[in-house]
Amino acid sequence: MKKLVTVLAVAVVVASSLGIATSALAITTYSYTGNNFDNFFSYGGMYVAGEYTGSMRVTGWFEVANPIAAGVSDQFITPLSYSFFDGRITYTDQNSVVWYPGSSFSVSTNETGDISSWYIGVKDPNMAIGEVFTMKNYLSGGQFYTYDQGMVRAGNWYETGSVTNNAGEWTKTTPTPIPGALVLFGSGLLGLVGIGRKKFRR
Repeated sequence: MKKLVTVLAVAVVVASSLGIATSALAITTYSYTGNNFDNFFSYGGMYVAGEYTGSMRVTGWFEVANPIAAGVSDQFITPLSYSFFDGRITYTDQNSVVWYPGSSFSVSTNETGDISSWYIGVKDPNMAIGEVFTMKNYLSGGQFYTYDQGMVRAGNWYETGSVTNNAGEWTKTTPTPIPGALVLFGSGLLGLVGIGRKKFRR
């Protein structure tokens, strides 16, 4: 009986902690997979510590505390964390910054809450290493652009890999919250076992 009580107690504690953390479980991850680069440019006539190739592309993800609402237009996002890779360099919230806070990390969503257009740019804080950005339906000069690009810098030299008018895709992952009923069920079960123990001792 002792073992049963111990097991149930642990189960309730775990369930309770999960129930309390229900809000944390709303953290949503949006992952991006771009298409392979098909355009390459090197300023200065030499490659900077390697080269971009047609097998490289922009991939990455960012996390937010809650799912982005459906039907929003150009909403600026403040991600909890992010990581984007251009085939050569990985840019994260630990080693890079958003290009222009308030404008360079924005998305629009469709009626189901999936990302339909975006403009995301992150860079090395000192512009000494490079930058990566991806955008779809970005309006400039009266035209909409779709563009992914990675860039590596070395002083005044730089090299890029990019793909135009061939947007990648986003996927959304939202963990399922633990129902509060699970905590109540576990608590009730533990209570019944406790009552049974008292009767058994008598």
